[in-house]
Amino acid sequence: MRALVLFIALAFLPQEAVAKSREVRKQIATVEKQLEQMQDAHELIRGNSPNAARDWRGRTKLEDIDQWAYTPALEERVRSLLREARASGDAPAKAALDEAKKLLDDAMARALEIARYWQTPGVSWRAHWRSFATANALAVDPSDEQLLVAEQKVRVHLDAGDFIGAASASVRLDAALRAAFRSLTAQLQQVRGPSTLKFIPRTTPCPGTGGTGAAAGIVRAVSPADYYPAASKRRGEQGDIVVRAHIATDNCGTEFAVVVSSGYPELDQAALKVAEANTYRAASENGEPIEGYLTFKVRFTLSP
Repeated sequence: MRALVLFIALAFLPQEAVAKSREVRKQIATVEKQLEQMQDAHELIRGNSPNAARDWRGRTKLEDIDQWAYTPALEERVRSLLREARASGDAPAKAALDEAKKLLDDAMARALEIARYWQTPGVSWRAHWRSFATANALAVDPSDEQLLVAEQKVRVHLDAGDFIGAASASVRLDAALRAAFRSLTAQLQQVRGPSTLKFIPRTTPCPGTGGTGAAAGIVRAVSPADYYPAASKRRGEQGDIVVRAHIATDNCGTEFAVVVSSGYPELDQAALKVAEANTYRAASENGEPIEGYLTFKVRFTLSP
């Protein structure tokens, strides 16, 4: 009899109350799923951390995520709010779940902002500088004022956890690095004569002749994209290489040297292959071809 009375009482409960309870249960499941997705994403990043790259601060993406997004305090607070929601009535449960969802939404948004910063080329600018400087016999520690100022601007954003601002400033830092490379490349190109370079002899037949002109030149330039090393692409390596070619009187490029390195050995070697595949013309004097040197730039750039 008592069970029958309880059944009848439940049957006459307002439909709005039943619907609310169902809504809260659904919201609990949604928050639990969102927490699980956050944990899965965190574990994926953590699993890749042993081989993770470090930025110019010496930090990894995981360290930024741990500090600014998926923190232990966040997870504990969300779990506490879920426990509160399960033990409370509909109104307080909904308030607890709304707070939990906002915490998770904010954490995921911060994680995306951190990921965007880590996708900017400026994150590894010091490593690129060291490679460029070492390959070109320059000081390993950068002294370019614009570079150091640009780096400090990125740091201010990062120290505040502002990864949107850091990403924008990191793009400008990379632009400052490329400007420094261009300036140094122009200087090095002027002072490095043929006697200071290591020339590599041609290993393939000349691709053809191109006549003569007042100065040596390239008649047909092959595309660097056709010689871009796959491994360099995977590592995101880009750069300009200044090459010098010796042009014989028969218009053949007989030997080639790297005048200014990109800082990436594989790109430098690819640039020499590009130089060997080009078709040249010799310079002339009084209508007669003369041997000489031609200096030019080979650029490897990844598509945006």
